[in-house]
Amino acid sequence: MKKFLVFALLAAFVLSAAAASAATTLKTSGAMDFSYGWLDNTNFFDTEGDRGQEDDLMAMQRFRAYFDWSASESLRGVFGIEFGSTIWGMPSAGTDGAGRWAGTDLDGDERAIEVKHAYMDFTWPNTALQLRMGLQPVALPANFGSPIFDYDVAGILASYKFNDMFGAAFGWFRLSNLNAGTSEIGGSSGNKNDEVDAFALMLPITGDGFEFTPWAMYALHGQNASGGGVVSATLAPTNATEPIGDDLEVWWVGGQFKATMFDPFTLYADLIYGVQDGSNNSQNDREGWYFDAGVDYKMDMVTPGLFFMYTSGDDDDPTDGSERIPTVGANVFFTSFGFAGGAGLMDDYADRFISSDGTEGMWAVIFQLADFSFMDKLSHTFRVAYGQGTNDADLVKNGKYDGVANLTDEDSFWEVNLDSTYSIYENLTAVVEMGYINLDLDDMWKDHSHGWAGQDVSKVENAWKLCINLNYSF
Repeated sequence: MKKFLVFALLAAFVLSAAAASAATTLKTSGAMDFSYGWLDNTNFFDTEGDRGQEDDLMAMQRFRAYFDWSASESLRGVFGIEFGSTIWGMPSAGTDGAGRWAGTDLDGDERAIEVKHAYMDFTWPNTALQLRMGLQPVALPANFGSPIFDYDVAGILASYKFNDMFGAAFGWFRLSNLNAGTSEIGGSSGNKNDEVDAFALMLPITGDGFEFTPWAMYALHGQNASGGGVVSATLAPTNATEPIGDDLEVWWVGGQFKATMFDPFTLYADLIYGVQDGSNNSQNDREGWYFDAGVDYKMDMVTPGLFFMYTSGDDDDPTDGSERIPTVGANVFFTSFGFAGGAGLMDDYADRFISSDGTEGMWAVIFQLADFSFMDKLSHTFRVAYGQGTNDADLVKNGKYDGVANLTDEDSFWEVNLDSTYSIYENLTAVVEMGYINLDLDDMWKDHSHGWAGQDVSKVENAWKLCINLNYSF
């Protein structure tokens, strides 16, 4: 029945578009992704070392379609649907263990179609003020993906362009509202102060050969909002032994800079500082930095580049809060295995194994050779990365370490990527990604408990990846 209703709804959209007046135009776009991947030791232990199991071979698919109704250049509505990232053979009601995906099993007809985007764009009459409201993609300014916020979220974004050089954008976004509405008499009061709201201001400046965007964001995290919506665990308290006594206030200031004036050189830089006020409990406090910089050189045959990123890490005293920058929903893509730079479905399935969002207390230097080619329609990117943790090693001794997401200053890793892109047709692209990560943990792990539940860290194994993604865009 649910399947019938979904397709009836889609048919209604198509028929309504056909019957619309000539003044309204409908544009459609979308993409289909199919991914086939082989992964090994992605938790850096083999199946004997970690006493667990892992699937070496996975097959997945995803479909997204967008409908854009435009009444004029000043008014349009966008609706996007998604047949989400589904694993072949998994029961429709199941997940991958982390609650991220449902599956497509033998009959495959119980998989729900989800709403991806649903928003309206319009320009206020006789002004340069543009408004977008509804479920929309929002990302804070950054060169390599935002380490703070890059997500689909419901809200209102207003933007204004003063001239060719200066602009401004301001947005209100409701990240979470666990128990919306009004409780009846005698009901739970859990819907009071259970919202998480964010307010963002961006001031893009575009000059001759450069762009600079200072920005700020403020979030109010209600005391009853813990663990809900898209809010990251790093925004809600994680170390506190007492409940939140009042709302949490979180704020960030940052700037994104890019310069092309030195062509063929391009320079990049991002700097962000974030603070979370832990209210009545200092263990809820967070305060940290994020910084990245890079340069690449555009040549006829290849574009070499060198990049650096740094995020502050926790000190040796967890009772005074965290020295890592608070984050909401991030996406940093320096590499295609340890970071979130995979193509298509691989961005969720086969990467982020060193840092889930780029703000986990670490630094890394990345060298890459991008877009080199030896034959028509086939290009390659090669990367080598080295990094270390910035969390104090005494965290391990205090039993506060939580797996690979909190590398200490005594731990390091190497990563190698070779990614190839082949244009089969104009709208059909194949991407093959090969990755390798070598993790080196300090011997101190042998004597202290940690997030790997007492496993012998001397048995750490290298992680491997071979994935193929086919993307049909239309």
